[in-house]
Amino acid sequence: TFDGQVGSTPLTTDQRGTGYPRIVGPRVDIGAFEMQNQAPTDITLDHTSFPENLENIDVGTFSTIDPDVPDTATYSLAAGVNDNDLFRITDDKLQTNHLFNFETQTTFTVLVKVTDSVENTFEKQFTIYVTNVAPTMPTDTNGAANSIPEGTANGTVVGITASSTDINGPAVVFSLTGGAAGGRFAIHPATGVVTVANGTLLNTAIAASHTITVQASDGVGG
Repeated sequence: TFDGQVGSTPLTTDQRGTGYPRIVGPRVDIGAFEMQNQAPTDITLDHTSFPENLENIDVGTFSTIDPDVPDTATYSLAAGVNDNDLFRITDDKLQTNHLFNFETQTTFTVLVKVTDSVENTFEKQFTIYVTNVAPTMPTDTNGAANSIPEGTANGTVVGITASSTDINGPAVVFSLTGGAAGGRFAIHPATGVVTVANGTLLNTAIAASHTITVQASDGVGG
């Protein structure tokens, strides 16, 4: 015999509804017997981070694990998480709805709900990360020729003023990397002005030119 149940859910009629019982006495209508639709069991998001200072962009794409394959999956932001207001969902895409600043806040939480074809639902919380954008590549804003006589006194400007900006960060800090041409030059960390650090090393008989590399940093990893 069969008690007309799958798990704890009664299945008393077939898909035609009232008047079409599945079980009549000892007989079971196997031809009209189908599994009930089950709720989704998980939501995944393929990307959970994005760069600061970008608005109305895709963060990632959702997908759903559902015992019923195929089945529809409709995504929405569930109530109860304040950061939801900073994002939106379009189809299966999580998108930004706000201009984010890495220096202000780096992590956010969203609560996502998926609904299948018969209104079964599943909710999952995701942590979204904002990544830092590095300052722009330094450029020389001084139009003077980058040349000085050998043996020039320490502190003399060499005709280079580095310039760089950070879209959201604090003031950019400049430094020389790669040995500063053997210690011959220095750069002011705030103004970007390059000067002679050791004029006794400027000897055209040894080298007529030197190369320096300027680094611009926002102080928070960029």
